[in-house]
Amino acid sequence: MSARTQAGSVRMSLVGLGLGCWAAAIALYVVAVRTAPGRLADDAAFQQLRDALSTRSWIPDGSGLAAAQLTLLVAGAGVMCATCLVNRWSPRTTAAALVLGCVPGALADVLKGALPRPTSPVEFAAHNSFPSRTVAAFAGLAAALTFVANSRLQQGIATAAWTGTGLVSLVVIRAHWHRPSDVVGALLIAVGAWAIIAGLVAPYARLSHRGQPSRSRAGGPVTEPAIPR
Repeated sequence: MSARTQAGSVRMSLVGLGLGCWAAAIALYVVAVRTAPGRLADDAAFQQLRDALSTRSWIPDGSGLAAAQLTLLVAGAGVMCATCLVNRWSPRTTAAALVLGCVPGALADVLKGALPRPTSPVEFAAHNSFPSRTVAAFAGLAAALTFVANSRLQQGIATAAWTGTGLVSLVVIRAHWHRPSDVVGALLIAVGAWAIIAGLVAPYARLSHRGQPSRSRAGGPVTEPAIPR
């Protein structure tokens, strides 16, 4: 398989994955928010998880997250920008990372205000809030860090960011901020955004380790399409 063919395959696979994640988020909203059986099932899962998480002392409460989330997000964004500078990524890759870090949280915020929310037959689900803006913001930042990582240290930082996102997901359920469908929907939005942006940008924007575009024997630029960046 030629490099160009392989690049096309990678692009199509990533974009297809991203669209699939967004389609799954739509399906989850339809089932868990728009249908009574789905709301009942989501409520039951919510109450079980809430009760189970309330006994775990290692999971912070909502007040701690509310006080620290802006600081954590700003610090993570700073790490992501520094990573782009260290790796000397092209302006296109850097811009894509910035978009990826911002879009999931912003999209979740828009959807929270725009999506209709039927009254649930269960009192506990009166405050439906699909998707979780908080989880989407942290997941978007973790996705951006994954997108620009180019060393084991940077990949470790990205992994830590995803671990933190998982912890945030548990906190918002324990604190009664969100139901399980809200959290899963936010994660699907962020992962979908990463896959689509990686598929569209990765084959074109990567620079060599010296910070200069690689050159072919004929003098033209050479990309590294198999590596999502």
